[in-house]
Amino acid sequence: DAILTPAISVLSAVEGLKYASGMDENYIVPIVMAILIVLYSAQARGTAQEYAVDTAMSDLPFVAVDVEATGLDPNEDRVIEVACVVFARGQVERHGWLVNPGRPISEESRAVHNISDDDVRDAPSFAQVAPEILAVLSRGVPLAYNADFDRAFLLAEFGRVAGLDRGDVPALRKGVDWLDPLVWARE
Repeated sequence: DAILTPAISVLSAVEGLKYASGMDENYIVPIVMAILIVLYSAQARGTAQEYAVDTAMSDLPFVAVDVEATGLDPNEDRVIEVACVVFARGQVERHGWLVNPGRPISEESRAVHNISDDDVRDAPSFAQVAPEILAVLSRGVPLAYNADFDRAFLLAEFGRVAGLDRGDVPALRKGVDWLDPLVWARE
């Protein structure tokens, strides 16, 4: 069981991220493996006030986040896709939203994520899907590969939505560290 549970978690996570983000599994597997190594061996230090410091990471709910955008500057560019995979108590839920950014997608960005202007032409605006995204983000500790990028874009987009009560969602709260396998890989 000590081997089977992480193996099932890896397979579920890989399939969840493939489905939600469209990424190739050769890219996803190392990310998921790094995440699971930490999940099964670490504690909840610095993640969010909702969880006691001595909570085992395997007992925490996580929301893996992937954001695609029209470019690289969250102050100028806009989100075109948000994918979230919720991991909680052995269950995996996938959520994804294409977003109409109201502006063209740069060729440089399209080359990275392969999302075109045609793909988002009839999609809702970020403001229209923001309540749904917020509800999913509220369900656990935020986690992303290269989290600074995803967090910066989400904060910028939520900052542009007038009248939305963001509540106290960990992913959007100051002082909450997002779990980021890129940081671990560079250490």
